[in-house]
Amino acid sequence: GGGSQSNVGAQSLDRIMNWELSAFERFWETRYQGIFRANSALETMDNVPEWSSEKVKNQLLAEVYFLRGFYYFQLAQVFGQVPLVVTTEAKNLPKANADEIYAQVASDLKMAIELGSGAKWPDLEVGHATKWVAEAIMARVWMFYTGFYKKSELPLVGEGSVTKADVVGWL
Repeated sequence: GGGSQSNVGAQSLDRIMNWELSAFERFWETRYQGIFRANSALETMDNVPEWSSEKVKNQLLAEVYFLRGFYYFQLAQVFGQVPLVVTTEAKNLPKANADEIYAQVASDLKMAIELGSGAKWPDLEVGHATKWVAEAIMARVWMFYTGFYKKSELPLVGEGSVTKADVVGWL
C-alpha cells in the first residue's frame, strides 16, 4: 500500500477495498487543489514588488511548475484523461487527451529544470523540489509516456518535444 499503519486510504487501495463513498475522490480533490494553487501562484507571482533575489523567485517558480506537472502526471496515470486546467478562471472543461496532458507535464517539468536550483542537499531545505528531482521525474514521465503510448518523444506545449537524448543529458 505504501502508507503507514494509520493510512487507511493506502491500506484500502492495497486490498482493493472501498472505505469511503468514492475511493479516488480525495486523490482527485487534493491534486486539483494543488493545481489551483500552482495556477494562482503563477498568475500572481509578478504582484510581488521586490524579491530578495532573482534566484529566490526562480526557485519558487520552479517549485510551482514542478508541483503542477507532478500532480498532472499522477492524475494522468490514475485516470488517463482529465480536464487540463492551467488558469484560475472557473470553467467547465472537457477531458484533455493524453498528448495534451503529457505535453503540459513535460513543459512544466522543463520549466522546473531550467529555473530550479542546482543546490544539493542540505544546501536547500528539506522538502523543496530542485532541478535534480524535476530531472528524475521528467525521466520517469518520458519512460512511461513513450513506453505506454508507444511514442518516440514526449511533446511540449506549443512546439518541440523532449527526446531520449534530452533525458539522458539531464540524468
